[in-house]
Amino acid sequence: MTSDRPVHVFGVVLGVALAALSFSPLACDGPRAGGPIGSNTNWLTACDDALDCGKAGTCLCGTCSLECTEDADCREIPGARCAGIAEPSVRSQCRPDVPTYGLCLAGCEPGGCGPTGACVGGACVQRPWPASALCDSLPEPDTTELGRQDRLLALLQSLRAEGGVECGTAAASVPVPELRWDPRLSCAARALAVDMAVSRNRSLVDSEGRDTPARLVLVGYSSQIWGEAFALLPGDETTALDAMLSDVDSCARFVDDAFLEVGVGSSADASVVTIGAE
Repeated sequence: MTSDRPVHVFGVVLGVALAALSFSPLACDGPRAGGPIGSNTNWLTACDDALDCGKAGTCLCGTCSLECTEDADCREIPGARCAGIAEPSVRSQCRPDVPTYGLCLAGCEPGGCGPTGACVGGACVQRPWPASALCDSLPEPDTTELGRQDRLLALLQSLRAEGGVECGTAAASVPVPELRWDPRLSCAARALAVDMAVSRNRSLVDSEGRDTPARLVLVGYSSQIWGEAFALLPGDETTALDAMLSDVDSCARFVDDAFLEVGVGSSADASVVTIGAE
């Protein structure tokens, strides 16, 4: 696959960019055993096998939970709802496995899933960020940043699912599947957002001289294709997404079904969306 050259749009309060590059594939593990996920009981805690869950449920997709087909199946788990097999929350929680069942996950509002989780379609996805010096060095996002990240993700998912997006002179987009949220891409996106908020640099190259491929290597994401877009301007997540969509190449890739996974980072007035496929 050939690499695309990054596109940069500069302005007084706006910067957007998106690019693609080839790498080899790499899978990712689920949550590490023992980590809390939405509860101080064994329900919805991270696990490696059923023994980690005690008498509560079983170990499914790295979390102590239950298979389900409706919300009533999750009544034993406080605050949980049944996320269906096709929902991006289940596909995100179960990656790299392909889920064959609905999964009881904690219901959520934007910003309600903690510093390394995401509210994906109204259900918390909790998978650990990679053991990486880049991720470890990042400040923990505050509640405002967490909410902005989740709302920006939701807007992008709706954009893909609904179709009808006009990117330049191209025909309106057709509906495509929602993206899987990935903690590695989220770490990479937040790393650029944090750097950008401080440096005020409107570029895919951060103040340490690392471009997007370099950051993806640091978080263990080996992509076949990748894209990254940013907005550095005041306003909410809608303003940020509109700024990214103002670049035709960014817009086209956001609605391209070749991209499968996403991470979102926010810091102060900087927002970054990183998408890819392994």
